[in-house]
Amino acid sequence: KVLQEIDNARQRGLKGDDFDNRLREVLSKYLPLRNDEDIKKDIISHFTLRLAHCKTKEDREWFIKQERTLLRYRLESEQDKMPALLLANNMVYNQISSAEFDQHKENLETVMASQFFQQSRATLSNLDFFCIPFEDAADLIRKRQVFLFEGNAFVHKLHLITVVTSRFKVYLTSCMEIAFRAFPTVAEKNSTLVPILESAGKRYLGYDVKKFQVGQVSPDQIDVLSGQSFPMCMRRMHKHLREAHHLKHTGRMQYGLFLKGIGLNMEDALIFWKSEFNRSVGGNKFDSSYAYSIRHNYGKEGKRTNYTPYSCMKIIDSLPASDETHGCPYRNEKGDALVKQISLQLTHLGIAKNHEEIAMVADLASKGQWQLACAKHFELTNPRGDRVISIVHPNQFYAESTRLKGVPAATNSISAPVNTTSATTPTTTTTSATTTTDTTVPMDTTSA
Repeated sequence: KVLQEIDNARQRGLKGDDFDNRLREVLSKYLPLRNDEDIKKDIISHFTLRLAHCKTKEDREWFIKQERTLLRYRLESEQDKMPALLLANNMVYNQISSAEFDQHKENLETVMASQFFQQSRATLSNLDFFCIPFEDAADLIRKRQVFLFEGNAFVHKLHLITVVTSRFKVYLTSCMEIAFRAFPTVAEKNSTLVPILESAGKRYLGYDVKKFQVGQVSPDQIDVLSGQSFPMCMRRMHKHLREAHHLKHTGRMQYGLFLKGIGLNMEDALIFWKSEFNRSVGGNKFDSSYAYSIRHNYGKEGKRTNYTPYSCMKIIDSLPASDETHGCPYRNEKGDALVKQISLQLTHLGIAKNHEEIAMVADLASKGQWQLACAKHFELTNPRGDRVISIVHPNQFYAESTRLKGVPAATNSISAPVNTTSATTPTTTTTSATTTTDTTVPMDTTSA
């Protein structure tokens, strides 16, 4: 629950004191560290969730991101414990000498001038800086927040938290890979543990991946559904496909799996894609170069993996080239383009335009709050619904929109977030070779 609340706070755009205050409330309610028993529960829950979130790359990345944020908050709240933490983890960093400070004083003052307004140049001394191997300060180097000299980084004491959390990320990433490899053995020896881990894993990302129930959306329905209930990322690709009669590989993966998730079965998917590609590359080329990957997505080729639709996190991280249309439009499109697309959709739906709220979507996107912008877009295009706290999956957007509009649609493979005391997250149920949530991109015979 704590990790989900961290993610929710970030998606709502909370920063600075607002973010810290929210996290303080959550920790006080769900994870107070009042005594040794509380600390023991904290440790046990951490290692339990490692196993619960180790099975897919997306789960691992989400878990590591939230745990790193939690560690940073705790370190900032209890900076007096930093020396003991460094020592306990063999992170022995020495303060620079007076001679080193005098030698590099001008460079150090230049680096720090724009970062710590509360500390004047006159008060800087060698006691403020630590000499750290440059590989331990990679994040700070990327942000140009340290001075480099002979393979070492001179790091201000206030940046030590970033060094620690970066090391923690590397360490936890390695541990999650080990957990992933060990999970089958753990599951085999402790069969009663598997349902507990799967239940724990379902509590954290806000949606539940179920077995697909396909065959309830036909190709001739897609145009209407696109205009009514598709999220912008899918509407944009559908529009491009109808105009250019082609999508490149990553776009076909992102859009094809989304269509699969809303109920387009494999046979209809082949008909749908071939009817478009026939107008650009021809039917023979489609059969020889493109049909295989569609059958692969449905678990009928290759290793028989039944792939699931991409989540928002995966889509946001997938950056398109200039001639591609996949990815998240709130991240990749300029503000004017977003405003135009939303206005056109509202006109199409017959919904009165609120220019201030439309501009708010573009403003949220410009600030990097892409999922919050998507949630605001959902509110504008589905005015009869309650306010959506966050959008974490395009199929969640579709499921909620069709529910509110009363559009006959497939039984959705991805449900909307559950508003309970426990949030939900994806889980993998490997009951056979054809049922899994592995989202690795399958081999395609062409990337064009």
